[in-house]
Amino acid sequence: MMTGVSRTLMALGFAGMLAIGGSVAAGAEPADVGGEAIAARKEVPTTKKLVNVYWAWDMPTHPNSPERIAAGARWVDPVTPATGAMTKLLNGPNAAETNLGMLTTIPAGTILNGVSINNNNNVATVDLSPEFESGCGALTEVMRLGQVVFTLTQFPNVDRVKFEIDGVPTDPIMCHGTHVGAGLDRNDFTSVRSLVMVEYPYPNAPV
Repeated sequence: MMTGVSRTLMALGFAGMLAIGGSVAAGAEPADVGGEAIAARKEVPTTKKLVNVYWAWDMPTHPNSPERIAAGARWVDPVTPATGAMTKLLNGPNAAETNLGMLTTIPAGTILNGVSINNNNNVATVDLSPEFESGCGALTEVMRLGQVVFTLTQFPNVDRVKFEIDGVPTDPIMCHGTHVGAGLDRNDFTSVRSLVMVEYPYPNAPV
């Protein structure tokens, strides 16, 4: 029997700690991802990989105070999923996510210069434009870094994330001088991570 909480989660289109790693073969019609429809069949690459993107969540119980990380999903090229996920992250939330109170704390105009992954130590380095560091606020900065770290650490070959701004290693980063060190991981964001991180079904997912 589903509890009230379970029914609520399903209605919101969320679920807990289930990895999203599916792909869609060419010729198949991928499901609409929260309003982000895949283009015509002829434009779909050989496969598409479903990945998470992470947002600040302005929960109904705490309006106007985005205090938790929440997940949406996007289709990306499976050859470069980390770059694809970051690109989708910088594009911002879609309508379904926005309607649920999800938003981005990453400043508009932030450009992804690149993502590299060192498979010897499972550290990803993300290179962003200076806009990423614009604007101050303790919670905002934590959420902004968390959105990037959660998006990249969903991949099995990424445990930690380092940052560059226009190719220059940046540590500490942003106004409050967050120490990056050997790289940030999800455990650095316990203050904004829900006890149950819901990753699938994503908002507006078919269930």
